[in-house]
Amino acid sequence: MDIPVFLINLPKDVARLEATLAECRKYGIEPVVIEGVNGAELTAEEMDKYTYDFENMALTRGDVGIALSHLKIYEKMIAENIDAVLILEDDIKFAEHINGAVSDVVAFNKTVAHKPFMYLLFEVKSYIKNNSIKLEHVTLYNTYRATLAHGYIINRKAAETLVAGLYPVRFSSDDWKFCKYALGVNIYSAEPGAVVADLYESNVAPADRKSLARARIKARRRVFTFRGKFMLFLSALARPFYSVHHNDKITSPGGKVKHLWNKLTGRKTT
Repeated sequence: MDIPVFLINLPKDVARLEATLAECRKYGIEPVVIEGVNGAELTAEEMDKYTYDFENMALTRGDVGIALSHLKIYEKMIAENIDAVLILEDDIKFAEHINGAVSDVVAFNKTVAHKPFMYLLFEVKSYIKNNSIKLEHVTLYNTYRATLAHGYIINRKAAETLVAGLYPVRFSSDDWKFCKYALGVNIYSAEPGAVVADLYESNVAPADRKSLARARIKARRRVFTFRGKFMLFLSALARPFYSVHHNDKITSPGGKVKHLWNKLTGRKTT
C-alpha cells in the first residue's frame, strides 16, 4: 500500500488489536500502531488543558480521548511532512476492494493536495449524488451526513486545518459537519465503502451520545464561526439542487418525484 497506515488502539484492548492486525495482514496492510488516549483516565488538570469548556460542550470523556488520538496523528503528519495517511480504528473489517479504493484515493489526492481533503472509506448516512468523482474502483461523493471515523484518508492540508480548528477539543472526532462547514475541509465518501465497523463495543457508549445529542447541537451553535454559519446558510440555499442519496432513497425535491414514479412503476431508485 503506497500510503502510511496508522491504527489507533488503547493498550487495554489487546483482543481488538490482534483481530485488526490479522485483518490487515489478509490484505497486505502493515499499519503503525498509535497508542490511543483513554479519556476515562485523564485527570481534571488534563481535561482543562486539552479541552475547551468541557462541562458545557456536551462531550463524553470517551469523545475527548478519541479526538485526542486522531489529533495525535494529524500532528505527526505535520511534524514529519507526510502528504496523506490512512487512519484506522481497531474495530474494522475490509471489503475486498480496499487496496484498489486506497490506490484510487491516493492518486486523486495528488491533484488536490493543495486543498484540505478527507475521504471517508466507509458507508455514510447520505451523500450528494450529483456531486461525484468517478475513479477506477470507487466513486467519491460529496458527503452530506456521516458519523464514525473508523477508516478514512486525510491529506496534510486537512490535518493542518483540523489541528488549528479542533484543538483544544470542542467536538468529537467524527463531527464531520463542523469540519466541513466551520473549518472548510472537503469531505468525500467512497462508494462502495471499503472499511466496515466490526461488532466490538465502542469506547463511547451510545446511550451517552444519545443523551447529549440536543445539548451538543446547542454547543456547536455557540462556537460556530461566522464562516461556518454562512456556509451552512449557503448549503441550505443550495439544498433544492442537491440529489441526496440516503438508504436507497433520493431526498431532493426532484429526486422525490423520481422515487415516487419508480415506486409506482416498479423500478428501483438508484
